[in-house]
Amino acid sequence: MDTRPGKQEPAPPPERPAPGKIENVSDIHETASRRRPSCEALEGWVNEYLHGQWGKKHNTLSHCDESHDDCSCGKPPGEGAAMKQVDLFILIDSSGSMGSAAAAVSAAAVDALAAAAKECPSDLNAVWLVVDGAKPGPNPPGNLGDITPILAGTPFTQSHEQFLLSQGATGPFKQNEPQPPGDVTYPGEEGADAIADLCNFAKWRPGACKAIFYISDTKLDGYSAFDAAAAANAQAAASAHGVVLFAHHIGPIPPPITPEMQNYLDMCNPTGGSVYFGPVDVNQYKELLKNAVCNACGSECKAVELPNVEPCVSIAWGDSDCDCFETDDVETAIVTICNCYSNVSFANVHVSYFNVTMFDGTPVPLLPDGTPSVSIHPVGPICFGDIGPCRPGENNCVSREIVIRTRGAKSGKYKIVLTGICYEIVIPQLHDECFVLTLCAD
Repeated sequence: MDTRPGKQEPAPPPERPAPGKIENVSDIHETASRRRPSCEALEGWVNEYLHGQWGKKHNTLSHCDESHDDCSCGKPPGEGAAMKQVDLFILIDSSGSMGSAAAAVSAAAVDALAAAAKECPSDLNAVWLVVDGAKPGPNPPGNLGDITPILAGTPFTQSHEQFLLSQGATGPFKQNEPQPPGDVTYPGEEGADAIADLCNFAKWRPGACKAIFYISDTKLDGYSAFDAAAAANAQAAASAHGVVLFAHHIGPIPPPITPEMQNYLDMCNPTGGSVYFGPVDVNQYKELLKNAVCNACGSECKAVELPNVEPCVSIAWGDSDCDCFETDDVETAIVTICNCYSNVSFANVHVSYFNVTMFDGTPVPLLPDGTPSVSIHPVGPICFGDIGPCRPGENNCVSREIVIRTRGAKSGKYKIVLTGICYEIVIPQLHDECFVLTLCAD
């Protein structure tokens, strides 16, 4: 085994049978009997079997905290797996400019929702709404704004405020707030405010995945100058209530991305949703609504938002204060990496590549033999191993030596670039879970 810094013996390939072959205990025994497995392989087979059994169970214990969501990541859709609940609001702009698109939107969305339900089976509750066009208070019963006649016979039968009031919500609704002096908008186009109202006041089913799909041909706040603020407010309301936002902006296909389009992206993308820019398209709706149904809880695999946690890197050199790098010189330098955090460890720390450039980032001049006039040895990788948490008075730094060589170099400033400082962050955690166990009488 090569034990030089930066060199690691490659791990042997995992001893695994073909995927999906471990379906019962006898499969584990049969696979293991054919060869002497490693502990990792044997435990992997057992986990594959148990994971399959998990997906076939019909019931799960509920959490003591009713707002706690069950794990969705890695859950196989086995025959006995319970379908997740999905609450989906399909919301459209109710202004007159939507007249030519409203019927097509309705037909496309109905077909797309049926296709999405087949591709991603769920306990789906879809509610079809238009942005309320009255301010203050709701539209009169049966009034769906300027496109009321066009929506006859479609699933769109109520405004968002009519719906919320029918559920017992009393507001105050964002869409009913008066516009600032001098600002102009059309209430039926205040989609961002309607989205915020639905996020804040709708009676979502406990434990259901929540999504809103909004369709409009204009800005999120009508003609208001506060479009970006309305989008930010809707995004904040959605994030606070775990609602994933999707949208269709009827209009030109980018590029360019206009400020109006950017507000749509800023509203939807942080929630885990997406936006489609372009004409009404059944195929695009199928993809969007499939995402809305299948990913209403957000992506199964989520990126946790972490602060920027980095090791401290320094390079020391010189035997005296008078020492300097000359244009023909060989100097040794010490690269030191430290962990300045008391509650994390850095594992498998290594620097992939050492490079030196001119100060403007251009390559250093070459010598007649084609080699650089300034070079670093070794070029990498150099392994620093594991660096534990910082402890007062203790050394938790790791140092390695490099050589910097100059030959016929030009005087002036250069840059030493450490590319690919790679490491894993290890954070010790203590976590408790509580489940409710209900016993039935004999």
